[in-house]
Amino acid sequence: MAALRSRDLARMSPPEAEAAIAKLAQCVGEPNPAFDARVRARIRDFEIRYEVTSAEMLEELRDGRRKETAEIAEWLFWLSVLNGQAAGQA
Repeated sequence: MAALRSRDLARMSPPEAEAAIAKLAQCVGEPNPAFDARVRARIRDFEIRYEVTSAEMLEELRDGRRKETAEIAEWLFWLSVLNGQAAGQA
């Protein structure tokens, strides 16, 4: 899988989107500081736009206070990418 667009995620069921995100996150290679900085900046953009931290957004999704939209799915994707990189660095 070379690319995953947010509009593609929006058309998927939640389990399909989660599987697609996980598959794409596995494609992330060796840690790249410049890429990592861009990913963190993208996540920060979401946090500013939604006025919550990523941890708060995840909690809101879990308790049903926040609906998963295409943008939220993209945010989750970038978090998965970042977490995949962090796991690869350990």
